[in-house]
Amino acid sequence: MLEPVEEGFDEFFRANHSALLGCSLAIVGQVELAREIAQESMLRCFRDWHRVRRLDRPDLWVRRVAVNLAIDDRRRFGREQRRMARHGPAPSAEAVTAEMSYLWGAVRALPAQQRAAVVLRYVDDLSVAEIAIVLKVADGTVKSSLSRARTTLSKMLSEEVEIDG
Repeated sequence: MLEPVEEGFDEFFRANHSALLGCSLAIVGQVELAREIAQESMLRCFRDWHRVRRLDRPDLWVRRVAVNLAIDDRRRFGREQRRMARHGPAPSAEAVTAEMSYLWGAVRALPAQQRAAVVLRYVDDLSVAEIAIVLKVADGTVKSSLSRARTTLSKMLSEEVEIDG
């Protein structure tokens, strides 16, 4: 017999883990790191399942955890890169380019909130209202973040076409 705290978690995990992994991968761009983020998010969900399962949308709660973990990792990565720059050469552009496509590299270059909004909208196919819940912001803030992200990506991608063209 399942403990009361575990009741329903297995089903929740099976229904949401793949989407959570996809969301994490789109934000961080590294498969192993995305797996770690998805796993840690689900672990935290399980730890708090007695509370999370009572929410209207526990799937949005666990996405919020994943987005926060991904943003924290990007900040940590930035600090490490700056530290490495002071102590030696940065990784070559060729190595970075080989690891990720230009489009997702551009998405990952967006500010954290814009990046999260783009991934939640275009990878997870969440509505503006759902994204607002995940990011804990107003609907208008989500719309603004998406608009700014599309403008920035459009400029970045059109510059790439002009250079290659």
